[in-house]
Amino acid sequence: MRQVFLFMRDTWKNSGAFIMTSIGSAVGFGNILRFPFLLNKYGLAFVILYTVFLCVLGLPVMMGETALGRMYRQSSVVCMKSINKKLGILGFFMSGNSFVIMCYYGVLFAFILIMAFFSFKIPFLPLSETGSFFYEITGYNKGIISPVSAIFLILGWALVCFCCGNTDRIGKIATVSVILPVVFLIILAISCLYNNPSAILSLLKINLKALTKPEFWMDTLGQVFYSLSLMVGIMFAFGSYLKESENIFKSCIIIGFSDLFVSLLGGIIYLSVIKSVPTEFDGITSGFSTYPAAIARMTDNPYLNSVVFLLFYFSLILISLNSLFSYVKSITSNLYDKFRINEEISSAVFCIIGLFIGFIFLGKGGLLRISFVDKFAACFLLLITGILETVFIPKYKDLEEISAEINKNTKKFRFPQRLFYISFKFICPFVMIILLIANLIR
Repeated sequence: MRQVFLFMRDTWKNSGAFIMTSIGSAVGFGNILRFPFLLNKYGLAFVILYTVFLCVLGLPVMMGETALGRMYRQSSVVCMKSINKKLGILGFFMSGNSFVIMCYYGVLFAFILIMAFFSFKIPFLPLSETGSFFYEITGYNKGIISPVSAIFLILGWALVCFCCGNTDRIGKIATVSVILPVVFLIILAISCLYNNPSAILSLLKINLKALTKPEFWMDTLGQVFYSLSLMVGIMFAFGSYLKESENIFKSCIIIGFSDLFVSLLGGIIYLSVIKSVPTEFDGITSGFSTYPAAIARMTDNPYLNSVVFLLFYFSLILISLNSLFSYVKSITSNLYDKFRINEEISSAVFCIIGLFIGFIFLGKGGLLRISFVDKFAACFLLLITGILETVFIPKYKDLEEISAEINKNTKKFRFPQRLFYISFKFICPFVMIILLIANLIR
């Protein structure tokens, strides 16, 4: 039975605001840094398995989280507690995942700001130095916390704090922050393919040995959850602001495949330059070497490359902002729903906390700590949360009611009720439990 609340809740003005904000939350560092790295590591097998996991596991969970958020008009903690008091801890666990990811995301955002600031310089460097400039300016090659990194970390969190607020403000920012990066990623991908057509051949290679590694399956599923902002409370929060007239099934399909499209663009760019660009670190941070090198190779005119560089990183600034305040929103909306704490005040507090924790990821060993936390969060934390979510929600909540909420206001395009039931209750927990066990015993 739908719960009745004694307070008014903001809503998205239209489905476009919800879709754009959700895409903006999904399309972030996971697409431009993490997905390309995994694609280079595993090849076409990763893309195929990712698409399968997206359709069979990712989208059903996304629809379920969004539907529950709208049904109860609450964020993850109160929503879970409304289903059953025992599930309140699961909602807190989701917010905890958001907090962990938020802390190192803030550092990555600072790196984006740094690259944008030096857009006037990097394209004029010798091609052999474009990839190493990031490590030089941030002090990582010397094992120190550079003043540049500290300043931009502070600036980054200040921007996030300013942007956090009501849903209307977020929706307007998201509309701009989604379109621009996609446009420039398309342009850059075409340019990279023109300069290095063989990159597409790397995309088509299948690493059969990867299929025998539990890590491959774990990384792929983790990337689906990570990229779609699942198991962190974001879709609960966004769904709670969604109007009753909007169709969840259609919206989630658009979000999921838009996210995949952007990931493939990032992968093409990454593959076109990775072999010719020296990188000091593997993992999510290696993109700060490859993208500057890709842009520096676009044309023979460094002035034109400089403009493209600035516009590209400005676009990434916008989309990074969207991802960051999505994680902050996941936490602060819970505090408002549970304790009536003003969201703008709590956003400022968590931005300050994120700032201070961010210094842990600067200086000696900082990039290694980012890669470790990223892998731990994207794989183990999200996987464990996913297991708990798909095991206990069906135990206390009728999945047919959730399915009805997903398909509300649609007649032509409906998510099959039986498919949702089988996927959410059986396939999702089974696959995740097997992968968790396989990775723990390997």
